[in-house]
Amino acid sequence: MFATFNDIESALDHLKDISFPTVIKADGLAAGKGVLICQTITEGKKALEEIFVDNAFGSAGNKVVIEDFLEGEEASFIDDLGADTFAPGPVSMAATPNGIAGVPVDGWTQMVVYRKDLFETEGLAAPTSYSNVVEALEKLHNPPG
Repeated sequence: MFATFNDIESALDHLKDISFPTVIKADGLAAGKGVLICQTITEGKKALEEIFVDNAFGSAGNKVVIEDFLEGEEASFIDDLGADTFAPGPVSMAATPNGIAGVPVDGWTQMVVYRKDLFETEGLAAPTSYSNVVEALEKLHNPPG
């Protein structure tokens, strides 16, 4: 679950109704720095003050997203959806107890960064799609033997 806020008062009120840890994000472009994982309500309040009062992320912090913290690995990608479908932007993926969940995110994913030496050692080609990334992660995290 997630909620968006344009002011600190509403966001602070929301913190009283959620469980922790939680994720607080500056909704605009923040050079990859606008995501804060808060373990307690005190940390959540501090994060909101940094964003709204201290203006830590400039105009990127004019709006914040507060969302559930999901434990697991995350990958952002733009999938090849085909000519008859449309993706409005990147999707943030997270493992959940019920499988993998995807949530559209604001941003622009243009590349995948990987360790060439690890891929070469395992005989893996450079990933060119999300399914390639998943296959590579499975092989790298669960080597035969």
